[in-house]
Amino acid sequence: MSLDALQLGLLLLTGLGAGALGALVGIGGGVIVVPVLVLGFGTDVQVAVAASLVAVIATSSAAGSVYAREGIVNMRLAMTLEVATTAGALAGASRPRSSRRWRCCWSFRSSW
Repeated sequence: MSLDALQLGLLLLTGLGAGALGALVGIGGGVIVVPVLVLGFGTDVQVAVAASLVAVIATSSAAGSVYAREGIVNMRLAMTLEVATTAGALAGASRPRSSRRWRCCWSFRSSW
């Protein structure tokens, strides 16, 4: 994916907005990033989902560490959710590619 200066700027602003919103209200940045990549940049749905998932690792780690440092994390709750969501992520990512593509396209209303 080759980006010009404007596209790079828009991509950085999208990431900044998604990271801030995710840290503030706890939603996944993919809710913003995936549609922008697919609809705005013409990225394949599966590539957009994969890129968003990799990017959210840093976002979650940064925001989670701030909340943990401030002492407002219920670690038992967080660890229970971590185990369950990791299992769900492994199950979802291991689905056949054609199934993932159909579900991603349906979810974001993009064309195949």
